[in-house]
Amino acid sequence: MADAQADLEAALRNLPASGQLIKDRPYRQVWRFEVGQSAYYLKFYPRSGWRASLRRRLRGSPATREFLRLQALQKAGIPAPRAVAVLVGYRLHDVVGDAVILHAIEPSITLQAHLDEQRLLGVDAGDHFEVSRQVADILLKLGQARLGHDDLHLGNFLISKGIVYLLDAYAVRLGGLRVADLMHLAHSAESHANTTDFLRAWRRLRETAPLPAVNRQSRRLCRSFLQRVFTDDGRW
Repeated sequence: MADAQADLEAALRNLPASGQLIKDRPYRQVWRFEVGQSAYYLKFYPRSGWRASLRRRLRGSPATREFLRLQALQKAGIPAPRAVAVLVGYRLHDVVGDAVILHAIEPSITLQAHLDEQRLLGVDAGDHFEVSRQVADILLKLGQARLGHDDLHLGNFLISKGIVYLLDAYAVRLGGLRVADLMHLAHSAESHANTTDFLRAWRRLRETAPLPAVNRQSRRLCRSFLQRVFTDDGRW
């Protein structure tokens, strides 16, 4: 145990050499690294910049927030990555920030990539009903635990060995699921799910409430997508 802890500390001290940068955003970096036979992900939230400072002042440490939300998901019985530790004041590339370490779920693929791959190959893996059932189960457990998620889309679900996991616990919030959360996911899944999938999931979650005839989130999400795609001069 002491050797494993020492190896973990050594990997964290020299993460740029021992790890691999998976995702790089101004507000967050995601690194993958290995210690012995175990793989981990580290999410680093820098404190530099006025946006990060304001967010930290209003909402506290984002790494701590994600760690606590992951624990809440585990308590609710929702499949999600298991949190290992929070590092407050962690220094990476001479930048100070906070980090949360997660156990890696491998081998795995995002649900978006899984469904896109099936479509491109023109095959039916036979797991459509089971996957949709597991996604609905996750949504139901979120609601029962009075938890919501501000960024529900297929890219934030992971599938590994037939099990669907919920990702991005930073977007998890208290207060329960909102219709807007569900419509956000419906917009993401509309090219892969059918009407029966939507009705089956909606009836489990909302019981007798009617399914909205129009997804009001779609227009907002399309507008946001176009704003990100086009540059200031209107070109791609």
